[in-house]
Amino acid sequence: TQQTAECVAMTALLRQRLQSVLLYCLWCNEDNYNTVTSKLYGRTVPFPHNFWYAWRRRRAVKASMLAVYGVPDVDLTKDTIYKQARECLNLLSGRLEGQQFFFGEKPSSIDAIIFAYIHLLRATAAQHPLKTHIQACPALCQFQTRIEDRFGSAVPGSIEGPAAGAEATATHGIHRWTVVRCLRSREWWFNHRLNVASVVVAGTILLSYAAARGIILRPSSS
Repeated sequence: TQQTAECVAMTALLRQRLQSVLLYCLWCNEDNYNTVTSKLYGRTVPFPHNFWYAWRRRRAVKASMLAVYGVPDVDLTKDTIYKQARECLNLLSGRLEGQQFFFGEKPSSIDAIIFAYIHLLRATAAQHPLKTHIQACPALCQFQTRIEDRFGSAVPGSIEGPAAGAEATATHGIHRWTVVRCLRSREWWFNHRLNVASVVVAGTILLSYAAARGIILRPSSS
């Protein structure tokens, strides 16, 4: 249907424009990474993975963005990323003008996706110029308030507490897939230690047997 086609197109646009700007703000901007992202992951990811997970994730994000934009330094893409994000927000604001939701009077899956991006951009403690731009788009601000009023109990955090809202939102996302990976990593390490111990014990037994049979000659004392 036409609505399905529009949802697919809008989702692709959001992933390309707003997801990119979120990744840049949280992972590539030096100040935001040091003051917000690394501390948040350090408190949330289980020990000892909290010492290296954020660093590895940041390296992967930078490599991905360098491949997408084809530049030697991620900071060279900053103006382009912000410009594309502003254009996307303007497009969303114009599309929503005069409507309750993006496809009429009832919310759909695309409303949930768009709300998540707007909520993250406004609630995150990371500093970026799009907070002011969204504030200048009354249709988007009213849309966010409408969703929060209607489904308030399901929305983590609030705009009045941006740091708490960002932490709650990120915590939900982290625990859905990071903790599982950490547990699997711990299980792998436990099995790895068992394998190493088995090899050591087996090697010791073989060496003892070989020495007892004279296969391995012991050094004679002079």
